[in-house]
Amino acid sequence: SVEITSPADEKDVMGTCYMASADTVSRAFTLAQNAWPAWNKTPARGRAEILNKIADMYEERMPE
Repeated sequence: SVEITSPADEKDVMGTCYMASADTVSRAFTLAQNAWPAWNKTPARGRAEILNKIADMYEERMPE
């Protein structure tokens, strides 16, 4: 993983980022391509509901 630091203060570590292998990136790209047709057909309201659920999941995992 790589530490993500604040541009204002490089001593301030804001988080970490996972470093993926080329195989992992390739697999993720293929999965995204396969999911695109269904996502493209999803109405805007449905997309918003899905993205809001994802945002809620992120918020639940965020440290206080």
